[in-house]
Amino acid sequence: MYWELPPYVVFGFVIPRSVQQVIPIETIWSDGIFKIGRNKFARTYKFTDINYAVASKVDKSTSSNSMVQEKYVTVSCYKKTIKEARTYFARVTTELNSHFARLGSKCAEVNGEDKLRILHDF
Repeated sequence: MYWELPPYVVFGFVIPRSVQQVIPIETIWSDGIFKIGRNKFARTYKFTDINYAVASKVDKSTSSNSMVQEKYVTVSCYKKTIKEARTYFARVTTELNSHFARLGSKCAEVNGEDKLRILHDF
């Protein structure tokens, strides 16, 4: 049986002890959309490094240390239903792909299983 420790309360501030206490996840859909509160939905996107061909010399040496970085951006919105949220995120996905392509990068939606893995590893 899993027992979750209650959060600390210090000087009126709540200090969480787990991810579950930080992010109030109510529902998770397999396509990666999370319901995180009343009528609030979130979707995470993973993107590749920006093309540094147009970057300054300093930026090029600081970004090429043979390290692989995973970068994410999470977008949230207030919608009444999951259907409305999916419509919104479809539009956001198209816009993000367009903007990241101009920077020489690619952007992809993170599905539910991968997002849970990211949160767990964090």
